[in-house]
Amino acid sequence: MAQFQYHRNSRHNTDEVKRQQCKVCNRWLKGAGGLRKHMLIHQTSGKPNICTICGKNAPNAMALKSHTIFVHLKQRSFECTICGKAFKLAKLLEEHMTTHTGNILYTCAHCPKTFNSHANMLAHRKRDHLEEWKKIRMEREKIYECPSSSA
Repeated sequence: MAQFQYHRNSRHNTDEVKRQQCKVCNRWLKGAGGLRKHMLIHQTSGKPNICTICGKNAPNAMALKSHTIFVHLKQRSFECTICGKAFKLAKLLEEHMTTHTGNILYTCAHCPKTFNSHANMLAHRKRDHLEEWKKIRMEREKIYECPSSSA
């Protein structure tokens, strides 16, 4: 129940949460709890964090744990009903299904080009509409600026 309360207050609270800045990487986070959790990524045990399955060298224990879960342990539970190919994420299955249906999932906001992969659309926008992409990026970054910073 405590996790639910924390989630609700940190993600859905309409009151302004005092943002905290990481002194290591300068990233802004929501509240002291978010900063405390974020700081775990900067901790190192001084020992190598090598994946026993594939040999990847992770920067810290938390990154190694995340790598193991998302690369090796997460089941491919989203299966295509047509060809049987399985995916770890529902979104990836949805994008795959377009190869069978011909449906279009994404259209560029700046030109009529269409895509069946969100990642491909974003790469297109960054490559072919760089100025518009930069403008959108700057607007998003303003949302996450600390209200008390003066720069």
